[in-house]
Amino acid sequence: MTFNFVPGNHAKVEVKITKHQHSSSQISSEATCTTVGHSVQCDVCGAWGWNNDGTFTNTTENDYKPVLGHDFTGQEWTTDEVNGNKYRTCTRSGCEHKQYTYDVVPVEPALGITLNDDVTLTYPQSLSPVYAKDGMMWKVKLGKTTACELSLGQVKGIVAQWPHNNTDHQCADKSWADGCSVEGCAEGRTQRWVNINGNKVETTAITGDLAIASLTLDDAKGYECEAEYTANAVSYGRTMTNQWGTLCLPFEIKSDQYATCKFYELKEVKETEIVLTEVTGNIPAGTPVLVRRNTEGTNISLNATNAAITVAPAASSSANGFSLVGRFTASGALPKDSYIISNNKFWRVSNLTPKEGVTDVKVGPFRAYLQSNGVQNVRMMSLSIGDDDTTAIDVLNAADEGEAEIYDLNGHRLQGLQKGMNIVKRGNKTTKVIIK
Repeated sequence: MTFNFVPGNHAKVEVKITKHQHSSSQISSEATCTTVGHSVQCDVCGAWGWNNDGTFTNTTENDYKPVLGHDFTGQEWTTDEVNGNKYRTCTRSGCEHKQYTYDVVPVEPALGITLNDDVTLTYPQSLSPVYAKDGMMWKVKLGKTTACELSLGQVKGIVAQWPHNNTDHQCADKSWADGCSVEGCAEGRTQRWVNINGNKVETTAITGDLAIASLTLDDAKGYECEAEYTANAVSYGRTMTNQWGTLCLPFEIKSDQYATCKFYELKEVKETEIVLTEVTGNIPAGTPVLVRRNTEGTNISLNATNAAITVAPAASSSANGFSLVGRFTASGALPKDSYIISNNKFWRVSNLTPKEGVTDVKVGPFRAYLQSNGVQNVRMMSLSIGDDDTTAIDVLNAADEGEAEIYDLNGHRLQGLQKGMNIVKRGNKTTKVIIK
């Protein structure tokens, strides 16, 4: 609307009303459930705005009305008698969009879309659902048929739970596989493996019982794996220059199969010694033991076939508040009241740490240490292997040999235990010790 004064006649005013005009190609569009609305520019005055029921609402060139989104508020679900699925129709004027959902058996893989009204739309894998973003919309298709259109703001969450929706996934048995991630389904699977020390080791079959062809345990790297499985062949070797050591392996040891070494577990704890007993049967996987090399060589080698591989060390033998603790990997710093075997001697950690250059004490992979479980002020002077006959005891002497007086049968003072008969005196206690 414009006002003009008529020249020469100040009392006369002309009022001119001009209607906004735009070409037919500039007809403004309202926002719908699936599209945004756009403004137009007036051909007469250049203003930008909306046409609303014949009226013009000023706006700017860059303004637009966002997608309204389908509204299913209060709509009941109707059963499609043809295929059994259910649908509901958008309540907005002029929109006939139907939102479909299917009843899915709980164990059947499905695509699930949860909406803001907490309704979940489900589509079984048998219908091959595919969902993707298309501009401001989520669209779900079953084959070539669109089953659902959703504005982005309507969707609370999407859960894809059908075969082939994931690759390189971990299975319930802690193995890894490609292809289908649904438990029990092997569709699309081309590979299955276990993760050993960060490396893929393929299994002998992509389904069924978990097994690998072979496992070689590396004494320098140790062993880490979440999965329990069977190894058709497993081997372990160690260069062992000392006669005595500790051992903890993730497979069962059949002790009677090895002539090169013997294995021992805790028997009892005395005032000044820990007594072990020989293990003559099978040693369960992960059980820590002491090992004694019988031969003059410097290597021990253990192996097994069709061996069940465990994931972690097991509980070991214990006696009077002491127990062996096994490791598949190198340990951290050991408690000061624990004990280790090194250089054929039985050491208490607290006796080693004060030594020059020693900050802490650790054990390596496939080793074990003796842990005091709350026993206080115990000073083990020796670790003995044998029975109650002290003349048939083989002793690993403790770190502090200075507290023990050692003599031969002729009464001569010795600097340390020697092969043959030794007379060991500690305080008021004297023991005969035979070193073989």
